[in-house]
Amino acid sequence: MTTLNSPTIEELWATLHVISNDDEVKSHRKRFAESVREYFERNFHVAPQPRVVCIFDDQDHKYLKEEFGGEANRGVHWPIRGRGISNWPCYAHDMIAPPKGDGSLAWPFASIIYLHGSTCESDIGLALSFAHELQHFLQYSQKKSVWAMNTLLIDLRNEEFKVWWDFPIEIEARVIAKRVAEELFGTKPVNEYILARIAAQITDNDVEDWRFVQGIDAAVLYDLAEATKPLVQRHRQALEKLLEQRREDPDYFNVTLDALS
Repeated sequence: MTTLNSPTIEELWATLHVISNDDEVKSHRKRFAESVREYFERNFHVAPQPRVVCIFDDQDHKYLKEEFGGEANRGVHWPIRGRGISNWPCYAHDMIAPPKGDGSLAWPFASIIYLHGSTCESDIGLALSFAHELQHFLQYSQKKSVWAMNTLLIDLRNEEFKVWWDFPIEIEARVIAKRVAEELFGTKPVNEYILARIAAQITDNDVEDWRFVQGIDAAVLYDLAEATKPLVQRHRQALEKLLEQRREDPDYFNVTLDALS
Protein backbone atom coordinates (compact mmCIF):
# COMPACT_ATOMS: atom_id res chain seq x y z
CA MET A 1 0.00 0.00 0.00
CA THR A 2 1.26 3.47 -0.84
CA THR A 3 1.77 5.73 2.17
CA LEU A 4 0.05 9.08 2.62
CA ASN A 5 3.26 11.02 2.05
CA SER A 6 4.23 9.19 -1.11
CA PRO A 7 4.97 11.56 -4.01
CA THR A 8 3.75 8.85 -6.40
CA ILE A 9 0.15 9.11 -5.24
CA GLU A 10 0.34 12.90 -4.99
CA GLU A 11 1.54 13.12 -8.57
CA LEU A 12 -0.33 10.31 -10.25
CA TRP A 13 -4.01 10.19 -9.45
CA ALA A 14 -5.49 12.66 -6.93
CA THR A 15 -3.65 15.92 -6.31
CA LEU A 16 -4.86 17.92 -3.29
CA HIS A 17 -4.91 21.72 -3.09
CA VAL A 18 -6.14 23.14 0.22
CA ILE A 19 -6.66 26.90 0.08
CA SER A 20 -6.22 28.75 3.38
CA ASN A 21 -4.13 31.59 4.78
CA ASP A 22 -4.01 29.75 8.10
CA ASP A 23 -1.28 27.10 8.03
CA GLU A 24 -2.87 25.14 10.86
CA VAL A 25 -6.24 25.03 9.12
CA LYS A 26 -4.57 24.11 5.85
CA SER A 27 -2.63 21.26 7.44
CA HIS A 28 -5.68 20.00 9.32
CA ARG A 29 -7.91 19.88 6.24
CA LYS A 30 -5.24 18.29 4.10
CA ARG A 31 -4.75 15.54 6.69
CA PHE A 32 -8.43 14.57 6.54
CA ALA A 33 -8.47 14.80 2.75
CA GLU A 34 -5.47 12.46 2.68
CA SER A 35 -7.33 10.04 4.97
CA VAL A 36 -10.23 9.90 2.51
CA ARG A 37 -7.86 9.45 -0.41
CA GLU A 38 -6.10 6.60 1.38
CA TYR A 39 -9.42 4.88 2.04
CA PHE A 40 -9.96 4.74 -1.72
CA GLU A 41 -6.44 3.43 -2.24
CA ARG A 42 -7.04 0.65 0.28
CA ASN A 43 -10.49 -0.39 -0.85
CA PHE A 44 -10.74 0.26 -4.59
CA HIS A 45 -8.64 -0.25 -7.65
CA VAL A 46 -7.24 3.24 -8.20
CA ALA A 47 -5.41 3.50 -11.49
CA PRO A 48 -2.51 5.98 -11.88
CA GLN A 49 -4.30 7.51 -14.87
CA PRO A 50 -6.47 9.42 -15.47
CA ARG A 51 -5.83 12.03 -12.78
CA VAL A 52 -8.08 14.34 -10.78
CA VAL A 53 -7.23 17.68 -9.16
CA CYS A 54 -9.02 18.28 -5.86
CA ILE A 55 -9.54 21.84 -4.61
CA PHE A 56 -10.62 22.56 -1.03
CA ASP A 57 -11.55 26.23 -1.00
CA ASP A 58 -11.68 28.66 1.91
CA GLN A 59 -14.73 30.41 0.45
CA ASP A 60 -17.92 29.48 -1.37
CA HIS A 61 -18.02 29.99 -5.12
CA LYS A 62 -21.33 31.62 -6.11
CA TYR A 63 -21.45 30.38 -9.70
CA LEU A 64 -20.84 26.76 -8.75
CA LYS A 65 -23.51 26.87 -6.07
CA GLU A 66 -26.04 28.35 -8.48
CA GLU A 67 -25.13 25.87 -11.20
CA PHE A 68 -25.28 22.78 -8.99
CA GLY A 69 -28.30 22.97 -6.75
CA GLY A 70 -28.15 26.37 -5.09
CA GLU A 71 -27.23 27.25 -1.53
CA ALA A 72 -27.16 23.63 -0.38
CA ASN A 73 -24.46 22.60 -2.87
CA ARG A 74 -21.37 21.29 -1.07
CA GLY A 75 -19.09 20.44 -3.97
CA VAL A 76 -18.84 19.08 -7.49
CA HIS A 77 -16.99 16.64 -9.71
CA TRP A 78 -16.40 18.14 -13.17
CA PRO A 79 -14.91 16.33 -16.21
CA ILE A 80 -12.61 18.74 -18.04
CA ARG A 81 -12.37 17.35 -21.57
CA GLY A 82 -15.96 17.84 -22.65
CA ARG A 83 -16.82 20.85 -20.50
CA GLY A 84 -13.82 23.13 -20.05
CA ILE A 85 -13.04 25.41 -17.10
CA SER A 86 -14.14 28.85 -18.32
CA ASN A 87 -16.51 29.48 -15.40
CA TRP A 88 -14.22 28.14 -12.70
CA PRO A 89 -12.51 30.45 -10.18
CA CYS A 90 -9.57 32.29 -11.77
CA TYR A 91 -7.37 31.51 -8.76
CA ALA A 92 -7.87 27.78 -9.46
CA HIS A 93 -6.77 27.84 -13.10
CA ASP A 94 -3.06 27.30 -12.37
CA MET A 95 -3.98 24.28 -10.26
CA ILE A 96 -6.19 22.84 -13.00
CA ALA A 97 -4.03 23.72 -16.03
CA PRO A 98 -0.53 24.65 -14.82
CA PRO A 99 1.67 26.62 -17.26
CA LYS A 100 4.64 24.84 -18.82
CA GLY A 101 8.10 26.31 -19.33
CA ASP A 102 7.31 27.37 -22.89
CA GLY A 103 4.26 29.37 -21.78
CA SER A 104 1.68 26.85 -22.98
CA LEU A 105 -0.70 25.10 -20.60
CA ALA A 106 -0.39 21.56 -19.36
CA TRP A 107 -3.62 19.60 -18.98
CA PRO A 108 -2.60 16.78 -16.64
CA PHE A 109 -6.04 16.15 -15.17
CA ALA A 110 -9.18 14.51 -16.53
CA SER A 111 -11.43 15.96 -13.83
CA ILE A 112 -11.77 18.55 -11.10
CA ILE A 113 -13.21 18.01 -7.65
CA TYR A 114 -14.14 21.23 -5.87
CA LEU A 115 -15.39 21.64 -2.29
CA HIS A 116 -16.72 24.97 -1.03
CA GLY A 117 -15.17 26.57 2.03
CA SER A 118 -18.31 26.03 4.11
CA THR A 119 -18.11 22.30 3.32
CA CYS A 120 -14.55 22.12 4.65
CA GLU A 121 -15.37 23.72 8.01
CA SER A 122 -16.41 20.34 9.42
CA ASP A 123 -14.10 17.32 9.30
CA ILE A 124 -17.05 14.97 8.79
CA GLY A 125 -18.58 17.28 6.20
CA LEU A 126 -15.29 17.43 4.30
CA ALA A 127 -14.94 13.63 4.39
CA LEU A 128 -18.52 12.98 3.27
CA SER A 129 -18.38 15.43 0.38
CA PHE A 130 -14.87 14.54 -0.75
CA ALA A 131 -15.64 10.81 -0.74
CA HIS A 132 -18.89 11.50 -2.62
CA GLU A 133 -17.06 13.41 -5.37
CA LEU A 134 -14.14 10.94 -5.51
CA GLN A 135 -16.67 8.19 -6.14
CA HIS A 136 -18.07 10.25 -9.02
CA PHE A 137 -14.53 10.45 -10.40
CA LEU A 138 -14.14 6.67 -10.22
CA GLN A 139 -17.50 6.26 -11.95
CA TYR A 140 -16.35 8.62 -14.69
CA SER A 141 -12.87 7.14 -15.09
CA GLN A 142 -13.58 3.43 -14.58
CA LYS A 143 -17.26 2.88 -15.46
CA LYS A 144 -17.63 5.28 -18.37
CA SER A 145 -20.72 3.70 -19.99
CA VAL A 146 -22.63 3.59 -16.71
CA TRP A 147 -21.55 7.13 -15.86
CA ALA A 148 -22.55 8.37 -19.31
CA MET A 149 -25.98 6.75 -19.19
CA ASN A 150 -26.66 8.33 -15.82
CA THR A 151 -25.60 11.78 -17.01
CA LEU A 152 -27.88 11.39 -20.03
CA LEU A 153 -30.74 10.32 -17.76
CA ILE A 154 -30.15 13.46 -15.72
CA ASP A 155 -30.21 15.60 -18.85
CA LEU A 156 -33.48 14.06 -20.04
CA ARG A 157 -35.30 16.11 -17.39
CA ASN A 158 -37.91 13.36 -17.29
CA GLU A 159 -40.69 13.69 -14.72
CA GLU A 160 -39.78 10.24 -13.37
CA PHE A 161 -36.69 11.80 -11.79
CA LYS A 162 -37.52 14.36 -9.15
CA VAL A 163 -34.46 14.42 -6.88
CA TRP A 164 -30.73 13.75 -7.31
CA TRP A 165 -30.90 10.44 -5.47
CA ASP A 166 -33.29 9.08 -8.10
CA PHE A 167 -30.15 8.45 -10.19
CA PRO A 168 -27.97 5.39 -9.45
CA ILE A 169 -24.65 7.25 -9.65
CA GLU A 170 -25.90 9.62 -6.94
CA ILE A 171 -27.11 6.78 -4.73
CA GLU A 172 -23.77 4.98 -5.02
CA ALA A 173 -21.85 8.17 -4.24
CA ARG A 174 -23.93 8.67 -1.09
CA VAL A 175 -23.44 5.05 0.01
CA ILE A 176 -19.66 5.21 -0.42
CA ALA A 177 -19.42 8.64 1.22
CA LYS A 178 -21.27 7.43 4.31
CA ARG A 179 -19.16 4.26 4.44
CA VAL A 180 -15.93 6.27 4.33
CA ALA A 181 -17.09 8.75 6.98
CA GLU A 182 -18.23 5.99 9.33
CA GLU A 183 -14.85 4.27 9.06
CA LEU A 184 -12.97 7.50 9.77
CA PHE A 185 -15.19 8.91 12.53
CA GLY A 186 -17.54 6.17 13.70
CA THR A 187 -21.25 5.62 13.14
CA LYS A 188 -22.53 7.77 16.01
CA PRO A 189 -20.63 11.01 15.16
CA VAL A 190 -21.64 10.67 11.50
CA ASN A 191 -25.28 10.21 12.44
CA GLU A 192 -25.09 13.22 14.76
CA TYR A 193 -23.63 15.28 11.91
CA ILE A 194 -26.45 14.18 9.59
CA LEU A 195 -29.06 15.11 12.20
CA ALA A 196 -27.44 18.54 12.52
CA ARG A 197 -27.63 19.05 8.75
CA ILE A 198 -31.30 18.07 8.79
CA ALA A 199 -31.93 20.54 11.61
CA ALA A 200 -30.12 23.30 9.68
CA GLN A 201 -32.90 23.22 7.05
CA ILE A 202 -30.90 25.01 4.35
CA THR A 203 -33.54 24.02 1.81
CA ASP A 204 -36.41 21.53 1.81
CA ASN A 205 -34.62 19.46 -0.81
CA ASP A 206 -31.43 19.42 1.26
CA VAL A 207 -33.35 18.19 4.28
CA GLU A 208 -34.78 15.31 2.23
CA ASP A 209 -31.33 14.55 0.86
CA TRP A 210 -29.86 14.23 4.35
CA ARG A 211 -32.81 12.09 5.43
CA PHE A 212 -32.07 9.81 2.50
CA VAL A 213 -28.43 9.57 3.58
CA GLN A 214 -29.56 8.93 7.16
CA GLY A 215 -31.48 5.86 5.96
CA ILE A 216 -28.55 4.36 4.06
CA ASP A 217 -26.99 1.18 5.45
CA ALA A 218 -23.44 1.82 4.28
CA ALA A 219 -22.47 -1.82 4.82
CA VAL A 220 -24.83 -2.98 2.06
CA LEU A 221 -23.19 -3.21 -1.37
CA TYR A 222 -24.81 -1.22 -4.17
CA ASP A 223 -24.64 -2.54 -7.75
CA LEU A 224 -24.44 0.57 -9.93
CA ALA A 225 -24.73 -1.19 -13.29
CA GLU A 226 -27.69 -3.34 -12.28
CA ALA A 227 -29.51 -0.32 -10.85
CA THR A 228 -28.92 1.62 -14.07
CA LYS A 229 -30.04 -1.06 -16.56
CA PRO A 230 -33.83 -0.84 -16.05
CA LEU A 231 -33.71 2.96 -16.37
CA VAL A 232 -31.81 2.66 -19.66
CA GLN A 233 -34.30 0.13 -20.97
CA ARG A 234 -37.25 2.29 -19.96
CA HIS A 235 -35.87 5.43 -21.61
CA ARG A 236 -33.86 3.84 -24.43
CA GLN A 237 -35.36 5.79 -27.35
CA ALA A 238 -34.86 9.20 -25.73
CA LEU A 239 -31.36 8.24 -24.59
CA GLU A 240 -30.37 7.19 -28.11
CA LYS A 241 -31.34 10.60 -29.47
CA LEU A 242 -29.50 12.44 -26.73
CA LEU A 243 -26.41 10.24 -27.10
CA GLU A 244 -26.26 10.99 -30.83
CA GLN A 245 -26.17 14.71 -30.02
CA ARG A 246 -23.15 14.12 -27.77
CA ARG A 247 -20.97 12.25 -30.26
CA GLU A 248 -18.60 15.20 -30.61
CA ASP A 249 -17.92 15.14 -26.88
CA PRO A 250 -14.90 12.88 -26.23
CA ASP A 251 -16.53 11.53 -23.08
CA TYR A 252 -19.26 9.93 -25.22
CA PHE A 253 -17.27 8.77 -28.27
CA ASN A 254 -17.35 5.06 -27.47
CA VAL A 255 -20.45 4.88 -25.29
CA THR A 256 -23.25 2.54 -26.37
CA LEU A 257 -26.57 1.70 -24.80
CA ASP A 258 -26.00 -1.99 -25.54
CA ALA A 259 -23.47 -2.16 -22.73
CA LEU A 260 -26.37 -1.75 -20.29
CA SER A 261 -29.13 -3.64 -22.12
